[in-house]
Amino acid sequence: MANRSAFLLLCICLPLLALGQFYDGFTHHAVLDNSDAYYLYWKPGATGNDYIEFEVQVKTKGWIGLGFSPNGAMAGSDIVIMWIDANNQPHISDRHGPTEGANGFPPEDAEQNYEIVEARENATHTTIRFKRKQSTCDADDWPITTDTTRMIWAFSNNKPKSASDIKMHSTDTRGVRSVHLLYPQTKNRAREIFRQPDMTTFDVFVNNVTVPHNSRTLYWCQVFKVPKFPKKRHLVGYEMLVQPGNEKYVHHLVLYGCREDMSQYLNKPAACYDENSKISPMKACYDTLSGWAVGGEPFAYPDDMGAVWFSDEFDYVVGEFHYDNSDFTKDITDSSGMRMYLTETLRSVETGRFTMGALSNPLQMVIPPKTESFTLYTYCPAECTMNLQDEPMKIFTGMLHTHLLGVKIRVRQVRNGVELPNILLDNHYDFNYQSPIILDQHPTIQPGDDLILECEYNSKDRDVPTFGGLGTTEEMCLAYLEYYPKRQRLTEGCYSGVDAETIAKLLGAKNVTLTANSDKTTVINAKGQNQTFKDMVKDSDWGANSGKNQFGLVQDLEKLGRDEPQDVVCLIYPKNATDPKASNVSIKLEKNPTITVSFDNTDPVCLPVTSLGAAWIPTILLLTAGVVIALL
Repeated sequence: MANRSAFLLLCICLPLLALGQFYDGFTHHAVLDNSDAYYLYWKPGATGNDYIEFEVQVKTKGWIGLGFSPNGAMAGSDIVIMWIDANNQPHISDRHGPTEGANGFPPEDAEQNYEIVEARENATHTTIRFKRKQSTCDADDWPITTDTTRMIWAFSNNKPKSASDIKMHSTDTRGVRSVHLLYPQTKNRAREIFRQPDMTTFDVFVNNVTVPHNSRTLYWCQVFKVPKFPKKRHLVGYEMLVQPGNEKYVHHLVLYGCREDMSQYLNKPAACYDENSKISPMKACYDTLSGWAVGGEPFAYPDDMGAVWFSDEFDYVVGEFHYDNSDFTKDITDSSGMRMYLTETLRSVETGRFTMGALSNPLQMVIPPKTESFTLYTYCPAECTMNLQDEPMKIFTGMLHTHLLGVKIRVRQVRNGVELPNILLDNHYDFNYQSPIILDQHPTIQPGDDLILECEYNSKDRDVPTFGGLGTTEEMCLAYLEYYPKRQRLTEGCYSGVDAETIAKLLGAKNVTLTANSDKTTVINAKGQNQTFKDMVKDSDWGANSGKNQFGLVQDLEKLGRDEPQDVVCLIYPKNATDPKASNVSIKLEKNPTITVSFDNTDPVCLPVTSLGAAWIPTILLLTAGVVIALL
């Protein structure tokens, strides 16, 4: 118990110490390395026309490199190199990653878009403040958007005489870290809220869980009694406290509300999905209340918003802890958990939760191998959102989720065939950096809207198909959204997928015998042989020997997922629904939602200017009415 207390004290104190270095008007910061040698501060502007200002503080008296990368590599990156010369004059050079070879020296841009604001050095550190436009419209520069950005960094103790004199850095003074550059919430704001005097906390921690070394994935479940308070409280924030040293093993935590008496399971944690286990969050606890995934930051609700405390609907919650032991390391134990912050000072706006995504099971989610781009489509159709009736949802935050193969995710919104701006979009998704984003605009989901969640995967390094499932090497496609004002229930959802029989017949199956256990679902394949569904998928000709990324069957499967009417589980409940289970609606779509007018995501700052002095945007003329409606 003493070790647990020391661990919690360390988790609380270390972030507070970092606040002392947060200063001078900057709203965001990150430590890019593991040795506290490279600090990055920044302050974004309000629009693409505005400047975003950065400051680097690095333990060196030589040159400093900072890059914006789509994937963590130098190729395709926007790079800036800075230094202060022997005459105390600062220099900055706008460059881009080499087009050939991953480790070549980055050539200079034809257009220099970075400007030094100030620079200084002392006996140990160099500090340089610089700025650039958020949208430079330069093909060699990284467009700064709400996407995840991988910040590549490097430094050297060599003080160059000129840009051509810069020597290659060593391998221990370079690295990469993902951030949200336009993330509106700041770390110090969350800490300030968590330290307010009226806060109480509720901890969901495990105690000395043994992480197995003979399998990669462990889902561990523990039931907790929800505390009740004499006065109503709002949940206003939470943070994950990972046991130091276990960061690479703790993948995510999801908290589910239980609508049945779970007292018999208190103090009896167990593996969640073991067939012999006496506990499963999906059997009695299926309402998603809170979550954290690897890379997630402390989260605080906007000042006027709070979530109703769980005890209004639930006496018990179960924490589902996902461990990923990719190296099969022995002797790992863990005591990590989530701390939630509650206040008696009630917020004026109460929030609810809404999750949408794919039915993540092996029979309805198949990703072909050796494919650089494969998109999975999942729908929440008008037939489901009609249950909102006169209670539309205003989305204010969300988090996107796939596993290792995910590279792009977006939540699309369609009203009467006209596409509105994406609710959430990340063209550079990073499995190792999953953090909720507070939205500047709060799109409204109206009754009758169609929602489309698209997850793009890159499986070029996989030799066999990937199936939907809970394991890290399996896949998911989910969007966790929060909205206001809260409807009748704390949490709702919408999930869809193409049925297994349709997928099997695309692959040539003549007969399919479905069972609840995916490993026992059998087919008669095109050769008349009896096979399991999984084996037939693995034995299909996905074009692995053709050397092409796009093969006929791959395209057919993607088209099937986009166009074939899907099975939908609608968990948006009509107003005054008394029995949640009775309200669950299974919908077989006659046709999937379609888009007659697509939304133009082109950055308006970079559109061509006409002789009239304004950008000519024909598509926007068609969309104006829809956009205005979306923001109401």
